[in-house]
Amino acid sequence: MTTASARANPLSLHHLTALDVSPPELVTLAAALGCDHVCLFTQVQAETRALFPAVEDASMAEAVAERCAATGVSVHNLEYFPVAAETDPAVYRPALERGARLGAGRATAHIHDAERGRSLATFATLCALAAEYDLRIGLEFTAFSKVSTLEAALAFVRDAGADNGDVVLDALHFFRSGGEASALATMDLSRVGYVQICDGPARITEQQRMHEAVAEREVPGEGAFDLTAFVAALPPGPVVDVEVPQSARMAAGVSPLGRARLAVDGARRFL
Repeated sequence: MTTASARANPLSLHHLTALDVSPPELVTLAAALGCDHVCLFTQVQAETRALFPAVEDASMAEAVAERCAATGVSVHNLEYFPVAAETDPAVYRPALERGARLGAGRATAHIHDAERGRSLATFATLCALAAEYDLRIGLEFTAFSKVSTLEAALAFVRDAGADNGDVVLDALHFFRSGGEASALATMDLSRVGYVQICDGPARITEQQRMHEAVAEREVPGEGAFDLTAFVAALPPGPVVDVEVPQSARMAAGVSPLGRARLAVDGARRFL
C-alpha cells in the first residue's frame, strides 16, 4: 500500500463512502485502494444507529484491530460527537476510549447549541476528556449546525482555548456555506487539523442539503467545486478523508469497492 511518507496529506477512507460494509470490511477496502487510514463511527445517536455501522462493542473493536494489524491501515478519526444544549461530554467517554484503543488520534464534533458561551464550555470539556486518551477534537462546521462557516469555526476553536481542539475542513460544507477556494490562500489554516474531500453540483435546494451530505456526494472531479484551488491551499500534514457517499450508484449495483475506488481515484487526481 502507499505509505503516508509519500504524500504531504495522507489519505483516509471515510465510512460514509461505503456504509454497506462493516467496519472491518472498510479497513480491507482502504488497504485495497492504498489508503493509509479509515474514519469509523464509534458514537452514533440512537435515532440514527441503523444508518451508520459503528464500533460499539468489544467484539467489533477486536475485529477492527485484527484487520488493521493484518493490512497496515490505521484508524485515524472517530465520528461523531455532537455538542447540544443538554450534552454532558462524559457520555462520550466509552466511545472515545474505544476509538483510542484502536489507535485513533482524533474525533469530530458538531455544535448544535445556539448559546455560544455554553457551547464553548461544553466543547472545552469535551476536549479535556479527549486529551485523557491523547485524542484531538475537530470542530466540523456544517449548514445544519450552529457553527456553519470556516471563519466561525476557526474563531470558535480559538475562543474555546483547548490545545487539542482544531477545525475539520470538509469541502462540501465549505462550498455550501459560500466559501471561495481562492480565499483559502489568504487565510491562516494552521488550526485546520483534518480535511474531507468530495465534489458536488454548483447549486442545490435547501431540501436537498441533508440528503447530499449523508447519501449523495459527487466523486472529486465530477462536480463543480473548485477542488484544484481548495487542495492547493491546504497546509501539508493533515489527513485528507475521502467522504463520498454514492447512494445512486449503490442502488444501481456498483459494489462498495467500485464506489470507493471511484472516490479515492478522484481524490488522488487532485492530491
